Amino acid sequence: MSPVAEDDALAALEGFLRTRLDPVITGCKGPDFVLSFVPAMEEQAGPLFAIVVKGGTAVVEREFRGDADHTVRYRVREVLDLIGEKRELLGPFWADHLPLDRADWGPALYAFFYRNHPYRTLSPVLQEIYLDPRYWPTITPPTQGYKLYRLTTEHDLQRTLEVGLAYGGSTLFFLAAHARRGRGEHIALDPFQYEDYAGEGLNLIERSGLGERFRFEPVRSREGLRDLARGGEVVDLAYVDGDHMVWAVLSDLIGVDALLRPGGFLAFDDSHMASGKAALRVIAENFDYSVLPGWSTDRLTVLQKRSERRPPATLRARVTVARTRTKVMLERRRIVESLRSSLRRR
Repeated sequence: MSPVAEDDALAALEGFLRTRLDPVITGCKGPDFVLSFVPAMEEQAGPLFAIVVKGGTAVVEREFRGDADHTVRYRVREVLDLIGEKRELLGPFWADHLPLDRADWGPALYAFFYRNHPYRTLSPVLQEIYLDPRYWPTITPPTQGYKLYRLTTEHDLQRTLEVGLAYGGSTLFFLAAHARRGRGEHIALDPFQYEDYAGEGLNLIERSGLGERFRFEPVRSREGLRDLARGGEVVDLAYVDGDHMVWAVLSDLIGVDALLRPGGFLAFDDSHMASGKAALRVIAENFDYSVLPGWSTDRLTVLQKRSERRPPATLRARVTVARTRTKVMLERRRIVESLRSSLRRR
């Protein structure tokens, strides 16, 4: 970073911190904590400060030198990218700088960084779930969900599809987009909604009053996507956020590509993970998509389909082999764990 750019970045960060010297009302149900920020070793400058979360508020303390629950060694540009939504807080930044077992800090930190974010105005249920730590870290981050909302409304997308429902956070953003325009449909595929989430995602959607344009299929994505394609269905946007094993992500990619119209959008959650990076390489080599940097972050990659280019049969074969190997590995692991458990009981 040049000296001028560094000065501008420092001024921008100082300006943001000044806006948080008065407490932000978070309304969150999570724990109290103190998060101190110290410039990384290679940084030439940067303020010492802390985010103090207590009693439903969050506030900046300058030149903080007290005891903290955790210390972030930050780079100025990283924090500015968080503020500007070029980075996702609950993404690589969290993995690099924050305790992985403290996702319950998420609601307060998002409320602190994005206190007047428009996602809060879309639905009372959306606002409620993003204040409740029990939905974190599974739920789609609110700033990312709002990107999906904007993408749907600004491009007037009529049919949207999602692999993975879980607690329904991203689904509610799609449904809010369709409700705003009074048309459209959102389809979600998830075979584990009742088994793993006790139907909570469906309950929240029902409570939101946005379920009129919602279609839920409790099936595995491989079968569900295949059946939709056989039925001649076409979608304008597909959001992939299901099983994160490499073979599963590639299988979802092949399935949604068969449904997505040319000019439509493909959004990959967790594209910074190994499975997401593998999928992006496969897309570049075998499909005709272009990445849209303006819609993407370091966690979410949004692409636009330029034309139909069916994947080679060898790709499908590779996915099938990988899926088989994974099932064998998991079965072996299950048998070993069963034997160990049996021996411990003796």
